[in-house]
Amino acid sequence: GTSPILYGNLCIIYHGPGPHSSLHAMDKLTGHTVWTRKVEEQDNPDRVDGFRGQKGGIKGAFTTPIVIKSNKRMELILSRANALQAFRPEDGSELWYCNGLNPLIYTSPVYDGNVILTMGGYFGASFAVKPGGSGDVTPKRLWFDPRSKKNRLGTPVIHAGYAYFVNMSGFLECLNLKDGRVVYEERLPSKGNNSAAWASPILVDDRVYVTNQSGDTHVVRASPTFKLLATNSVDEYSNSTLAVSDGALYLRTHKSLWCIGRPTGN
Repeated sequence: GTSPILYGNLCIIYHGPGPHSSLHAMDKLTGHTVWTRKVEEQDNPDRVDGFRGQKGGIKGAFTTPIVIKSNKRMELILSRANALQAFRPEDGSELWYCNGLNPLIYTSPVYDGNVILTMGGYFGASFAVKPGGSGDVTPKRLWFDPRSKKNRLGTPVIHAGYAYFVNMSGFLECLNLKDGRVVYEERLPSKGNNSAAWASPILVDDRVYVTNQSGDTHVVRASPTFKLLATNSVDEYSNSTLAVSDGALYLRTHKSLWCIGRPTGN
């Protein structure tokens, strides 16, 4: 599902998927609606994702938008069904769009300060594009992969030109942001019965942390050469993404809320 984001005095949230998919910006102090923008959510009869050749495949976006700085302006970026789209966060007007995604989107877009990476769900498409454009920027994609070999659900993290994410088969993928090439794909060990990850990885310094559904948290060096540094398990089922605060890790499982860190003295 989507989460709200803050921009200045605005709280912005994507309402979707469904026939009334839309972006809403509200004054974070009063709750007053500042602007609303309808978001197109159309099916694609020529799907090449996991629903290719089928009728009535699932469509819609389950993503959270991001706000980035591009040149001298701010852009609100949303991965939606069939396209990546940019808006002015101040008033919701469209800046540009880039076609090529499939109709089902799980992951949020990510930005490294230069390039935006977006990925479709259920073996869907992925591509990279630079912000700052106007109108249809589809011809300006840096690269385009029409169909992934694995089902990707969690949003990637980016470090030094490479994106890292765990697919639904329990493999950590490292992707070169420059050309879209998968540098490595390594299975992460599981102490439980389920190595798949619904959670998104997080980046702390040069280390990638990600938790699978068995409650195993893997620590991998953020490098184009795979190196697993540690695996720790709480032995509880989890679909949650780790949170970090004041040197501690927080993990929500189906049974508990864990705080993992060094004890603090009184």
